[in-house]
Amino acid sequence: MRCETYINSTGFQGTPLKVPIPSAWKLIEGHWYWYVDQKKPLLV
Repeated sequence: MRCETYINSTGFQGTPLKVPIPSAWKLIEGHWYWYVDQKKPLLV
């Protein structure tokens, strides 16, 4: 998923950029569900 977000970094302050953001949501039969992918390692 690519979301538009503001980056606080030199040269990009106040500039919206489209960056990849991990998502834990799935759309199933018109309903959104939060899920955990058991095959991916846990990022902490």
